[in-house]
Amino acid sequence: MSLKKLLLIIVALIIFVLLFLNWQNKNHNVSPKTSILKNKSFTSPITIKKSATIESNNIINKIKNGSKESTESLNDLTYLKLYKMNALAGDCQPLFEISEEIISIEILNEFVDYLPLISKNRQQIPTKIQSKKLEKFINDCNDLKVQTKKFKKTINQFNRSYLQDSIKLRMQKTIALTQEEKNLKQVIKLIEEIKAKGFNLNELTLGEYSIDFTKVQQLNFSINELKTKLRQLYRENNNNIYTDNYKSLLETLRDEQDYLESLHSVNNKQISALFWKHNEQILQLIPYLNTKYATVFYEAHKQMMEVDIFYEYLISKESSPINDKLPLIKNIIAKQLDIKDKRYYDTVYQNAIDLYTCYLGADCSTDSSLIRNFCFGINAFNLGESKNIIYHEACGLTVEEFYLKHFLSSNQIEDTNRIFEYLINNYAK
Repeated sequence: MSLKKLLLIIVALIIFVLLFLNWQNKNHNVSPKTSILKNKSFTSPITIKKSATIESNNIINKIKNGSKESTESLNDLTYLKLYKMNALAGDCQPLFEISEEIISIEILNEFVDYLPLISKNRQQIPTKIQSKKLEKFINDCNDLKVQTKKFKKTINQFNRSYLQDSIKLRMQKTIALTQEEKNLKQVIKLIEEIKAKGFNLNELTLGEYSIDFTKVQQLNFSINELKTKLRQLYRENNNNIYTDNYKSLLETLRDEQDYLESLHSVNNKQISALFWKHNEQILQLIPYLNTKYATVFYEAHKQMMEVDIFYEYLISKESSPINDKLPLIKNIIAKQLDIKDKRYYDTVYQNAIDLYTCYLGADCSTDSSLIRNFCFGINAFNLGESKNIIYHEACGLTVEEFYLKHFLSSNQIEDTNRIFEYLINNYAK
């Protein structure tokens, strides 16, 4: 055999070995589960599945270079991908309201009160990792704009949430293929029906007037004028409410208020009937809590918590015919574990829910929505809160790492673990 042929055979064998090793790595590279209670002595450590990160075409270049065209075809957008895009659009919404164009740090600097991280009023200079994470978040939002520009024209762009609305419209038209997608689409449809019926229920509790709405407005205007005059008299008479003028004006005000009240009525029979129909719909969410899919659990649980707040509001209203509460997981667990301090329990329960969704496979990575909220405080802006606490320690950590190393006390970890275990034993499939 010639030397040339021998060399060719050796090269061929080397290429074959390299290809085989590459194939083996791709098919056998499985990451082990991570213990959430590392170095803790609890009997049943919480374990978290590997996070499923939101798929997006991240820009490697600096923000000022703008965003690149997405190579992903519209046909490649599955229901689950669209769902994750919609979640990201919700996080990006404050940025989208700042500019219709590609966002940059320069644009954000014109709106310095937008994020505490870049605000003039910040108490500390952003760390290197905070700035890097903010840049990545802006890149992700810019990429999302590029991805959705092909189908956003179907929505009125003057609408504040037009990007989310366009994605939701696309979701409605997309066929759910996997079991997770089918369950997710079902629960989202059920939630939309619950919200629609809840809106009607709230309208009924507001009642109605037996006269034209224009006349109602006129009466309210007259009542407000009388209140203004009473305040003026009160000041003019050195805070004396016993003058004849004041007493006469106060009597006129009360008469008008009583008259307006007499024209208003609430149909408690209709409210009760609609309440029970609404309640039946909500109970249909319970089977969706018994799931192995983080997306399905998250949507069902979130809606039940929102409805519970709504019911608290209805129950608190005067002469309300509604007095039943929902059989929430939260209340069931509190009773089972005998945790009586409501304020403390609310905190550890939410911690356990966050970690449980991580266990089910939610995105709890260093770039997840929850970590962003801690890292540079975007959540407080979304909620319209003036107070906004930033945890710079969260930047670059997973939800699990941040909660255990910085966020939770030892007592909170223990109680969070108890709730977490209950969720796994009773709800996880």
